[in-house]
Amino acid sequence: MRKKKWNELIIALMVAMVVCGCGKTQETDSATIKSEINEEVAEEPEEQEPEYETVTYSVVVASENEDGSYTAYDADNTYILTLDENLPENQRAEVMVGAAISVSTEVEKAAENEKTEVSEPESELDPEKEEESAPVLVQVTAVADISEEEAADLTYATFEKINGFSVEDLTDTPMYANQTVNVRKGPSEDYEQLGSLSWGDEVTVTGIASTGWYQIRYNDETGYCSNNYIVNDKPVKTQTASAGSSASTSDLQGALNALISMGYSEEQAKIMIESQFGEGSSDGLVANVSSDAGATEVKKEAIACPEFVDAINAGRAEKELDALAWDDSLAALAKERTEEITSDFSHNGVRNCGGEIIGKITNGDVQTWYEGFYNSPKHRITMMSKGYTIVGAAYCYYKGYYYIVGVFD
Repeated sequence: MRKKKWNELIIALMVAMVVCGCGKTQETDSATIKSEINEEVAEEPEEQEPEYETVTYSVVVASENEDGSYTAYDADNTYILTLDENLPENQRAEVMVGAAISVSTEVEKAAENEKTEVSEPESELDPEKEEESAPVLVQVTAVADISEEEAADLTYATFEKINGFSVEDLTDTPMYANQTVNVRKGPSEDYEQLGSLSWGDEVTVTGIASTGWYQIRYNDETGYCSNNYIVNDKPVKTQTASAGSSASTSDLQGALNALISMGYSEEQAKIMIESQFGEGSSDGLVANVSSDAGATEVKKEAIACPEFVDAINAGRAEKELDALAWDDSLAALAKERTEEITSDFSHNGVRNCGGEIIGKITNGDVQTWYEGFYNSPKHRITMMSKGYTIVGAAYCYYKGYYYIVGVFD
């Protein structure tokens, strides 16, 4: 009996061991399966298609490079443009030297973790990073026009960036050299000389540089002359003596009076005299127009010109801009300025207004005046500006030319 109980106990213990062993084996097998599944998932991640976004730049094309790319600028950066092979021909044709355009390119979007990265601050300035940044490489996938106003502003900004000076456009203005003067590639004596003008040479002035020098057309090139030696009116040789000859004080005094009676300022008259009779020949001369009995004074008469404002407003209407209102006080200022620019053709006397345009032309047609100003980008911006609401305009006919002024606020 006792032996039978021992046998039953041994059998029960063996069964318990078998049951425990089976349970452990099942748990191990389950964990192994889960691990294998996880490894398979980690080994085969899903591939993500890269995402792209369109980036657009407004630039001025400055030059075409030997490899067919283009160098372009905005006010801050330099760009190297390459044209995508799928760029349509009509858009490809828009990329040319001098064009102010909008160019687009497709760039891959940065991953989220890349966007949130923050660079550690540097303890000291890196001298190499102070140098001009490298050009931005742009593969152009689309080209579009930009507004005339944006194009003009961009052109001036990039011109100043590239050249170190700016130029305000003028309507083509005939002026004259009052003595021999050098023509240079830039508006100061630091630039290379292109040539020179002689006394009395007529020249077409196309702009005024930020240095005060005039921008001119010279032998199919753009040149610059000191504004001290370029005048509105053609110098005339007096009848008292030929250029380079000696003359008595009374002859020189008579020449001074004659020139002033013709409408020249005393300063201009003395410059003309010295250009003919030598430096210092005008010393001691005092204007006395009444002593020249035969001279007839050329009068300046400034006239308000609402017709010019009508032409401006017609142009604004075409662009769906509000009309400018005539302002009597600005018109009075414009009349003053027309007389002033007959002796100093510049913006030196601009005052009490937000903007001013000036011109000098032989044609008396108001529409021709407007078209001349409109074809000059800087003047067009002024006339079409949304920031102005009132205007005054006037002209002064003097010695064969119409001097025109528009004043805006």
